[in-house]
Amino acid sequence: HNQLDLCESCLELLKRIENACPTCALPLSTTGSGKRCGRCLKSGSYLDRAIAPFVYAPPLTDIIQSMKYQRQISAARLLGGLLAPYVDTSHIDLIVPVPLHWRSLQQRGFNQATEIARVVSRRHHSPFDINLLTKKRHTERQSLLNAKERASNLKKVFKVNNASLDGKRIAVVDDVMTTGATLNETARLLKANGAAHVEGWAVSRAI
Repeated sequence: HNQLDLCESCLELLKRIENACPTCALPLSTTGSGKRCGRCLKSGSYLDRAIAPFVYAPPLTDIIQSMKYQRQISAARLLGGLLAPYVDTSHIDLIVPVPLHWRSLQQRGFNQATEIARVVSRRHHSPFDINLLTKKRHTERQSLLNAKERASNLKKVFKVNNASLDGKRIAVVDDVMTTGATLNETARLLKANGAAHVEGWAVSRAI
């Protein structure tokens, strides 16, 4: 019996990404783990590692949609349970969620990334900081934008609330990694504030 509120047959329907680029989590067509994809080799990434074990596809899309738009906080805990076995926290000093703007937080009642990160941090007995990052500007929903628009939509959106992150190794958690723009921007900002190593962890990856 698994520790999740998900039956075995539903678990089997989740599409796993077996061989992924280590910095953007997209599936690789070539065999051999640890190889970066052409896009990451060409354009680079502020993320030292990206982990997103599942494809953003049904039934996972239904779980994520119900969490976000029907206020199903239990779904966020379920997603945290799905992500936890795939991450290694032995070299991570701090787990932080991608923040929501206060207006979105008010509408939704909770930050899904916070609830996912909370479960992961408990499972691994790792430090967790809900206040390290703030979203200071309300933005267009990323899901409505293309890759270029996503990147510009995130300019000067996040703020680090700790002046000294010297040498810290941080994992930033979200529910879905679509283009990676959000996680990449948080990594850029954390490194600009002294973080030595930043990973992006999401439950699912849009492919």
